[in-house]
Amino acid sequence: MTGSKIKGSLKVNLGFLLAVPLKRARIIGIIASICAAATGLALVVSTRMPPSKSWLPDRYTATASVLVRSENTGRLFNALATSEYAGALELSGKPLVGFSGEAAALFAMSTDSIRAVSEKLKLAKSFGLPADSEPAVVRKVLDGLQVGFVLPASVININYTDIDPRRAEQVVRSIMETMIERSKIVDAERAIGISRLLDTRIVSVQNEIEKSEKSLDAFVAEHGIFPGRTIPREKALELTRKRANLALLELQIEEYKKNSKLEDLILLSLRDRRNEVVFSIRTLEHDLDQLVDGDSKLAAEYAALERELIEKRMLLEILGEQANLVRLNALGQNTMFYIMNEPQVPETPSEPNRLKLWLIASAQGLIFAILLAYALEFAILIAALPEVAAVLDKRRPRKPRADIK
Repeated sequence: MTGSKIKGSLKVNLGFLLAVPLKRARIIGIIASICAAATGLALVVSTRMPPSKSWLPDRYTATASVLVRSENTGRLFNALATSEYAGALELSGKPLVGFSGEAAALFAMSTDSIRAVSEKLKLAKSFGLPADSEPAVVRKVLDGLQVGFVLPASVININYTDIDPRRAEQVVRSIMETMIERSKIVDAERAIGISRLLDTRIVSVQNEIEKSEKSLDAFVAEHGIFPGRTIPREKALELTRKRANLALLELQIEEYKKNSKLEDLILLSLRDRRNEVVFSIRTLEHDLDQLVDGDSKLAAEYAALERELIEKRMLLEILGEQANLVRLNALGQNTMFYIMNEPQVPETPSEPNRLKLWLIASAQGLIFAILLAYALEFAILIAALPEVAAVLDKRRPRKPRADIK
């Protein structure tokens, strides 16, 4: 028998030998692998782990907290929501900014355009935000912290989740620095606007003082001085402070209406304070009229001229002090930023990951299924050896006996 015939005979014999056992072993191996995978899955599910995102790769959250005291919180929120910075607030396609209490109503009224800026996701590229990121900026207003004209200070908590812990820390720090920079710009812009209004008001008061001095001098030149008819200084000072406060409130209302077309809570609060100051001024004026001796019309007229001059001089002094404070604010020195919690690189979570456990269990089940398939195949081969040997013996070519010719 030639070599090619021997090889062909071996192939036929081996194919016959392995055909039935391999088919059975493969079927049993598939069943075994399914059982092994189910066992691994049950093992993973039975572990004590939090649900939901634990199926995903490990995710790390970086946080930062900043205490912000702004002289115009409403305008700050409006600038943050309408600027490119708002793109980070809507990176996942929905608003990720949450407020509570008065700030919630303020934000809803003054920044209703936040949903319209979701297309400005180009800012995400500057931050290096990937598609699987989850930035969230949550602001909570601290109760009891009243700053400026009934504007609360705010604690801004910045949370950012990413699969890369270092990237999460870098993004939180970038957002925090951007927010602080934007807040300073907004505060400076507001201070510059009020400073200009104050300068205009100061010039106007100076002109009024000159007119009052001329009127008083003309009255004295014509009628003389009326001793003992002057108004009480303490009441005059209190009235002057009230009127200076009223002038500042009017400036704040005028400046705020330029930057907001909505009747929001801040504007309503300013108007309520203005009405209260107007009522107290009228009460003081009535009290002063009762204190002045009314026997002589000339005495009353002299007292009124003197009171008007004193009030305007005091008003000029108070406006000058306010102008200096506002100029400091324009330089960014009147806004408090206190970083309560610096962003840190998140630590690796100690709890295991379900995806990793599932992959390990599946690999173990696959290896077990392969080994089981080979073991079953070997067992079937051993069990079928007598039958296979008999078949092979029948097919084996017999040599002709020597005695037969």
